[in-house]
Amino acid sequence: IFEGGRMRSSLRTARLLKEQALAGHQAVLADMAADVRVGFYNVLLGEQEITVSLASVELLENELADSQRRFNAGTVPRFNVLRAEVELANARPRVSRARNSYRIAKNVIVNLLGYSVPQDVWEDIPLKLAGTLDAPKFDIAVPEAVRLALERRPELVALRHAEALQREGVTVARAGYYPRLEGFAGY
Repeated sequence: IFEGGRMRSSLRTARLLKEQALAGHQAVLADMAADVRVGFYNVLLGEQEITVSLASVELLENELADSQRRFNAGTVPRFNVLRAEVELANARPRVSRARNSYRIAKNVIVNLLGYSVPQDVWEDIPLKLAGTLDAPKFDIAVPEAVRLALERRPELVALRHAEALQREGVTVARAGYYPRLEGFAGY
C-alpha cells in the first residue's frame, strides 16, 4: 500500500513519540534531582540557621547581663536594660522557628528520597548530612550557559518533538489528497 507518504510519516511519528516520551522521562528525573538538591541544601541551611540563632541569643543574653551590670552601677538608664530584654525575647522565637524549619526540611528530603521512617520517630528524624553551603564555581559565560540550557533541557526537547509531531500530522493529512496504490495477491 502506498498512500502518498503516510507510511513513512507514521514511522517518523512513532519514532518522535518514543523520543518525546524519553525526553519527558528525563525531564521528570531532572526535576526530581533538582528537588532533592534543593532539599539537601535546605537541611544544611536549617542547620546553620539554628547555629546562628543560638549564637544570636547567646550574644543578646551577654548584652542583657552587661546592661544589667551597668544599670546597677548607675552608668546607663533602665531603658537600655528594657531594650536588651525585648531584643532577647524577640530572638528566642527565632530559635524555635529555625528548629522547626530544620525538622521540616529533614522530613521533606526523607520523603523525596523515599525512605521509610520508623513509627516510633515522631518529632525529629535522626538525619545528619555531610556537606557545606558553599556554592561551586562554574567557569562558563552566560551566553554559553543559555545556549547549553536551550539545547539540553528535556522539556524543550519534548516540545521540539511535539512540534515535529504536528508537522507529521500535517503530512498525514496531506497524504489523504494523494492517490492510493493498493495491491493484492493470492492464489
